[in-house]
Formats: sequence, C-alpha cells, structure tokens
Amino acid sequence: MKAVLTFLCLLIAAGCSKRPRVTSTSHSGDLGEFILSSVLRYGGQPRTTNGLPRVDAQWKAETLTGAKYLGDREQFSIRVQGDRFQQVTNFLAQAYGTPFQQATSTSSGLHGFYSKDNIGVATQFYRDETETGLILVGVPKR
Repeated sequence: MKAVLTFLCLLIAAGCSKRPRVTSTSHSGDLGEFILSSVLRYGGQPRTTNGLPRVDAQWKAETLTGAKYLGDREQFSIRVQGDRFQQVTNFLAQAYGTPFQQATSTSSGLHGFYSKDNIGVATQFYRDETETGLILVGVPKR
C-alpha cells in the first residue's frame, strides 16, 4: 500500500512540474555558417571568420528548454547524418582555435569540447555510429 501511495504522489508531482520542451528544425546549405551564427547566439565568439571553408550539408537542429538540469540555459544540438567529423572539427579549429579537450575516442565514438572560457559558450563536438554533431549549452541572446 505504501508503495502505491508513493507512486501516486510521484506521478502527481511529475504531472505538476514544468516539462522540458524540444523544438526541431531541418536545414541545408553551409553548415559552417550555421555553426558560427549558433555559437554567436549563445554568447560565443570566433577567433576569425575570414577564409573559413564552406561545409555543405543537410542537418537537424534541436533546442531543448525547461529541463531542470539546464536552469535558465538551453541545450542546442546540431546533428548531421554520417561521418562529417573531420570537416566539422577542421572548421571549428579554424574558426575557434584549439579545443579545450581534443577529440578522444570512447566506446560510443569520438568527442571533444570547447569550454565557456575557451570560446564563450560550452560546445561539445562528437561522432558516433550514425551522426556527427555539436551540442551547445548556454543562455541565448534575444
């Protein structure tokens, strides 16, 4: 009986709490330009914008808001199907310099990151079995 009451209380509390919201969009064109504008929107700054390579691609962008662990920040993800890791990391290195954590291999793929102190916004880059992606966490400038 205690277990049932506890479960019901948790269910009611979960129903009353604010739910995270996810917004997804699809894009195509110059992924590099999209990365630059996204990093700027979350407070990051490139070292240079001159002579950056064009990265033609199709991608999905996803914004997560309202998740408890994010507080007032958002999580913004850019996902490209397939292995575009070398192109993306080359672009990032040219635009933002050396990452705080170089790409390292894990059981799920490759990943590295730029810290907030590094470029102005926490930015993880990764490659797994199906996609190459970026995850930015910050407060968007409106």
